Amino acid sequence: MICAGCKGSLDDDNALKCNACVSYYCLECLNLGTGKKVYDLEPKLLSGLRCPSCTNVSHRKRETASGANLSPAVTKQSPILRNVPTIESISALLDQKLSPTSDIMINSRNMLLKDVKGLITAEISRMIETLKEEFTKTTDFIMEEVKDLKTIIAQKDAQIKSLQNEHSVLKNELKIIQNPLLVKSVDFLSALK
Repeated sequence: MICAGCKGSLDDDNALKCNACVSYYCLECLNLGTGKKVYDLEPKLLSGLRCPSCTNVSHRKRETASGANLSPAVTKQSPILRNVPTIESISALLDQKLSPTSDIMINSRNMLLKDVKGLITAEISRMIETLKEEFTKTTDFIMEEVKDLKTIIAQKDAQIKSLQNEHSVLKNELKIIQNPLLVKSVDFLSALK
């Protein structure tokens, strides 16, 4: 026998016949498990067995409200449905994965902390660079003002020295003028006596 799904060879231990189209399939192609044998399956499952082609949505028919003609993949006895997660199991799994002590949350927290530290470090570095630029502009402005003031002070010093020299010259000239007058006035006073 040949499997209608995977075209592999079948023996009696792993061959099942579809109740609708009478094709033979292996357990793996019917999604009934790997490594299982036909005699491991429940008789109720075997009585409603349909292949993937017959259970296609376009071919599926519901004859009763109990779902008697549905494929095993959608009946309550299906091993596949026994493993389908419920809202409660999903909720419990989310609670477990999102608990503060779970590895996911610890790793997320550590990654977030690392990202925040990186962002803060980058922002502080940017602010320091901005402050350096502003400080440099301010000190450059102050240095230009100091340079201008030094120039003005040097000019005023030169004026003071010039005035001091002029004062000295005038003082000497005054002495020269006063000396002959002093001699003449002493001579005049002595002549009067």
